[in-house]
Amino acid sequence: MLAGYFTSVNGSVVSATTGVNNITRLNADGTRDTVFNASGGIGLGGANHYVSSVVLQADGKLMLGGSFTSVNGTTRNLLARLANDDATQSLVAAETRKVLWTRSGAGPELSATTFEQSTDGGTNWTALGAGTRVGTTANWQLTGLSLPGTVSIHARGRTTSGAYGSTGLIEQVAAFTGLISPPPPAVTPSTASLSIAATMLTITGTNFDPVISGNNGFVLARTGRQLEGPLEGGTPP
Repeated sequence: MLAGYFTSVNGSVVSATTGVNNITRLNADGTRDTVFNASGGIGLGGANHYVSSVVLQADGKLMLGGSFTSVNGTTRNLLARLANDDATQSLVAAETRKVLWTRSGAGPELSATTFEQSTDGGTNWTALGAGTRVGTTANWQLTGLSLPGTVSIHARGRTTSGAYGSTGLIEQVAAFTGLISPPPPAVTPSTASLSIAATMLTITGTNFDPVISGNNGFVLARTGRQLEGPLEGGTPP
């Protein structure tokens, strides 16, 4: 969203069908969103004077503040709200180690997020930590957790808007039950073999376990330093 004191954006000037007075919307590539200011669009005509602040609410609607008295031809003194595309968000904890906050639609962009947990239905909250963005998407997550099976999660995100760096908060709370800790990853042990052509193997060292028997009948005793038994291709001495 762009707001301020202008009548032209990327060469598009005010007309009966493409008004861009002091407010307009851009596409992701920086070009002007012609639908927003087109005939029948929610931004057609714009504001009749300076727009100093725009806030994108959690539901996707736009709050305008400024020195205007009319927006899109309708009397609105200093404050106005515009309809917009719907905003959607979902807070998911599929298992005990991870929380995912997915966001899409016309919701405001977040610059930072934090997560909290409650085990008493929301009476008391404990900080879990700051979230990290999932790639280049609008989604945020927090991993490496150890959540209880029944828990409430509180996600909070900070938005930035306005001419003077004002900020806002977007929040969502969700309760979960029956969360399951995933099993640890399977570990495949390495194997090795030792072939010895002799009939005697001497190992020097201390603190051996009292008795360790090998698959081939070897016995390692604390009191001795010899490993005796049938060796590959041979017989006990």
